[in-house]
Amino acid sequence: MRQRVVLVGFLLSLAALVAVSCGGGGVTVEEYFEELQGIVQEADEQDEALDQEFERLGAAARDAAAVAGLYQRFATIFGDSLRAVQALDVPSEVADPHAEMVTSLSEVFAILDALADQIRVAESEAELEVIFERFQLGEAAAGFDRACARLEGIALADGIEVDLECGDE
Repeated sequence: MRQRVVLVGFLLSLAALVAVSCGGGGVTVEEYFEELQGIVQEADEQDEALDQEFERLGAAARDAAAVAGLYQRFATIFGDSLRAVQALDVPSEVADPHAEMVTSLSEVFAILDALADQIRVAESEAELEVIFERFQLGEAAAGFDRACARLEGIALADGIEVDLECGDE
């Protein structure tokens, strides 16, 4: 079950970073990274609150219904973060990494949809364990990591301090 909570953090960061590619192009690279960092931080705070709630549930967190409820809340946070980032303008200097991220995000959405369907019908802790053991982001995560690292490299080259939590769990 702890894997699910760790996944929440990764996916919130992924959503925040990937969705930026849908923006326009009227801001500077520095402004872009400032706004992006703010969204990533907010998503992290929401993830931490959800993680704490999961920990408070203790043994109840093994209940399929409780896990499904937490996953639904995660999906709401994920969607809210995604919409916030989609509203950002994206400078042309970061357009290529965003194209990679859009591909990764599409793959993540497909995986998450399948996971949500499986969680909703799970009836026991054992079924949930099997679902989460099989759950993998695979190439979607690898694509995110590549694009995220490229974005951080752009920021570094421009003298912009940013921590997008690339590859962090």
